Amino acid sequence: MRSEARSGAAPVPDTQGSDGDVTATVTADRGDRQSVEEQLLDSEQRFRSLFESAPLGILLADLDGRLVRANAALCRMLDRRESDLLGGDLADLMDPTAAEDAEARLADVATARTDGFTIETRYLRGDSSTIHARTTSSPMRDATGQPAYIIAVVEDITDRLRLEELEARQRELELIAAHTEQLQSLNRAAILINTQTSLDQMLLTITEQARAIIGAHLGATSLTVPGAGPEEGWPQQDITVSVSDKYASFRAYDEPSRGSPVYGLVCDRNDVVRMTDDQLKSNPAWRDYGSEHDRHPPLRGWLAAPLIARDGTNLGILQLSDRYDGDFTPTDEALLVQLAQMASVAVEKAHLYALEAGRAAAQRREELLAGISHDMQTPIAAIVGFIDALSFDDIPNVDRDEMLTVLRRQSRRLRALVQQFLDFSRLEGQRPLAVDLRPIDVVPVIERVVELFEHQHEFIVGAEAGLARAVADGNRLEQVLTNLVANAVKFSDRPVRVVARRSGDHVLIEVIDEGDGISESELELVFEKFYRGDGAGGTSGSGLGLYVARALTEAQGGELSVSSTVGVGTRFRILLERETPT
Repeated sequence: MRSEARSGAAPVPDTQGSDGDVTATVTADRGDRQSVEEQLLDSEQRFRSLFESAPLGILLADLDGRLVRANAALCRMLDRRESDLLGGDLADLMDPTAAEDAEARLADVATARTDGFTIETRYLRGDSSTIHARTTSSPMRDATGQPAYIIAVVEDITDRLRLEELEARQRELELIAAHTEQLQSLNRAAILINTQTSLDQMLLTITEQARAIIGAHLGATSLTVPGAGPEEGWPQQDITVSVSDKYASFRAYDEPSRGSPVYGLVCDRNDVVRMTDDQLKSNPAWRDYGSEHDRHPPLRGWLAAPLIARDGTNLGILQLSDRYDGDFTPTDEALLVQLAQMASVAVEKAHLYALEAGRAAAQRREELLAGISHDMQTPIAAIVGFIDALSFDDIPNVDRDEMLTVLRRQSRRLRALVQQFLDFSRLEGQRPLAVDLRPIDVVPVIERVVELFEHQHEFIVGAEAGLARAVADGNRLEQVLTNLVANAVKFSDRPVRVVARRSGDHVLIEVIDEGDGISESELELVFEKFYRGDGAGGTSGSGLGLYVARALTEAQGGELSVSSTVGVGTRFRILLERETPT
């Protein structure tokens, strides 16, 4: 018995429902003809249903990239009618920057050079807005296996991208917050380090601060034995250890090190070293930490920075191990370097104090401490007194508000003094002063400074109308002006003038008093550190104010100068760059 075969085809209908080109062919015996036609009809109906009801945008394009079908979801997505879309190029709906690439990829699909592609780009909506979408394109083949159409699925990913952007911003803010906290911790560490009076206490403070700020179970600071070097393996002494409870049994460890090749990784080049645990253990210089391996706390990963003297010689090592979470990072490395720099300055100062046994050095130190004590005594006494007074319940609200105003004022003065001493420490360590330059209005800065002193002195404040903004650091400028105004108030009974005006391409701020004035010989010395002048009227002080004020002004790209006439008064001039008009 002979069986006859027949080919059956399923058409792709166009938007009016008429048959399009053949998309699939089925061969069957004549006896199965009706079954095949039913299957093809069912397949066509299912395709129509899927195409129209799909939640994602779906389109059909011919091999030239012109749209022949678009489902309802795509029309809603693009805010366009299907009739507006048909006959247009798919690439024309995309952002122009992606259109050329999309056309090339569609051509590859049409010519069977690729089985499809996925791109993410912007689409232009009917209301001129844009959406971000992921488009996945692939060919629909005919009975011979050749591309007949291009089908594309378009998914709107705008909300997802916005969410990702928000999450990235949140991570960025969290990172900024963490970095801000670390920087604040560095500032606190600088204060703690510089307030220590003994080398042992200073080394312990450095070690504890480094371990706390970066987050590690084990920290150690040690000093290189004087005169030793690479030949001896950089032996260490004055070892100070700080450990978490994980290494509690090693808290008393303070044995001098006879040297280890691993120290050479840091000390030979005076450079920071950061290693994972695997890198450390596989390094030939490790060798189980030399002769101390059976007594030394075990290391798990290593971050070490050198302590370096001003002349470039090695002073010691600040090191951490076993980070709380994961391996040490480049940020950890940068923080440890800053802490090591603080430690280096502090160690050198400690050495200097130990070497300066002469009367002159001792006298200067006593005068500096006395000056600091005097400068801080007034605000501290006021703060303590008013805090005690505020503890009484029967204080009228008016008096309580006045006390709080005084407390805020004295707190600002105390904060300014502390900042002055920190800046002096940076200058002594030959480190740059930190400034944040930006265009600012100088008048509010002047007003804040005058507010500090207007309860005790009379002021005349003036500013040129329409005065341009100056390029400066507002907080640093306030610090400079506070010092100048405090001096003017101290040495003059008459009103102090604070004026601001334009001077060429600069903004000029002048603090003018009508006091006794400064002699010509003294004018050359007023900006020297520790100098208080013969005209100080017997008043005490650190003698750092004008020295730091000039350095701060110069750090902002400005100039601080003074002129004076004995018996007439003194004029301090701050010259700052003027904001360049755009």
